[in-house]
Amino acid sequence: MIKSVPLIAVTILIAMITTSCSMRSTKPFPKDAKLVIDLAYTSEQHFKQRYSNLLEIEYPNMRLNIISTKGLIQSVDSSAWIKQNPVDIIYIPSFQIKNFIESGLVADIEPLIKRDQVDLEQFVPSVIELTREYGNGKLYGLPPTFYSRAIIFNKELFDQFNIEYPHDQMSWEEILTLSAKFSTNNSELKGISIGYSTPFELIQHIGRVEGLQLFSHSNQATLNSSSWVTVWENVLRAHESGSLDLNADLNNYLSPFLSGKRAMAVISYEEYKKIEQEKPSFKWSIVTMPVDPEQPDQSNEIRIPGIYAIVNSSGNKEAAWEMLKLFVSNEAARWDYQSNDGFSTRLEQLSTLNQDQLLPFYQLSPKLGDDSKELTLEDTELFSQIIDKIFSRSISLQEGLDALQQEAEQQLEGK
Repeated sequence: MIKSVPLIAVTILIAMITTSCSMRSTKPFPKDAKLVIDLAYTSEQHFKQRYSNLLEIEYPNMRLNIISTKGLIQSVDSSAWIKQNPVDIIYIPSFQIKNFIESGLVADIEPLIKRDQVDLEQFVPSVIELTREYGNGKLYGLPPTFYSRAIIFNKELFDQFNIEYPHDQMSWEEILTLSAKFSTNNSELKGISIGYSTPFELIQHIGRVEGLQLFSHSNQATLNSSSWVTVWENVLRAHESGSLDLNADLNNYLSPFLSGKRAMAVISYEEYKKIEQEKPSFKWSIVTMPVDPEQPDQSNEIRIPGIYAIVNSSGNKEAAWEMLKLFVSNEAARWDYQSNDGFSTRLEQLSTLNQDQLLPFYQLSPKLGDDSKELTLEDTELFSQIIDKIFSRSISLQEGLDALQQEAEQQLEGK
């Protein structure tokens, strides 16, 4: 007796077969394809430096017509720029990614990722997470590189003075308190180097980390709020202790740390490359940048300079997708090693450096700040004078912040 097969089982089987066939329906893109692809990029010279040799090997018959995005960067109408410059694939600078997505100019690449079984787990997770934030959960492109910062510290100095090492996810208050412990040991020794010109720049940065704004969403000045008072007090103490080395000169920024005269330093991709090259004589390690104590698992330090995306109006979407995959591949990352364009987004490439050392640069979840609608203070002469008086202790902190509040309110009235 032949048993009947339940209808649901047949339905599932048909769906599995259909899915399997559809995943294999697109043939692999031919390596010898003869096509001309229009690509928008920052400059033709920079593109050739990064990819021309790789393209000659991978797609010898492919020709890319490079259109500079200089005009796009200056343009306020991205749709008009695309109409005037019809391209197949574009490298979108980070500040225009949302605009391109919201204007419907670039394609959702999730179906292509699924179809070609692109393994996103081979990318830095926090970078993919950040890229999804631009697209409200969807991927409209992929970045080949990212930027971030971390804190490097001299383990031998900490051991010498019997001071506990810094650790991941400290707050700025904790880091500044830790740095002040070195100011009493040696007049030439400072606790931390930070790449800002003035203490006020550091105050503004800490405020951003902790989610503070100079103006509330209702456009009310908030400069003298209790939260801002705490930030000012922490920076003032560190500044007066002599433990802060504020230096925005990239040419000599790392020199004091490399010579053993700084216990800690905030470093970016560029400084990490220099550390690799200089190979300090002392033992060192790296921890995450300070975080908001209310959100210790998040960081606003992770940045992507841009993404490669497929333009919706392209007539060569398959070829554009093939190029996109190549530009974010391990092969491209190896060719691009030691460039000035940031850390590779490919985990395999990071592992060839020192993945454990690099982890603090990207281990936290990204926080995409939206400061596009935030009002800023005009750097008036009065404003600068008030700040100078606060740091010289000519007036009390509260008096100074109240004066800044009054100046900010006057600026608001004039807008």
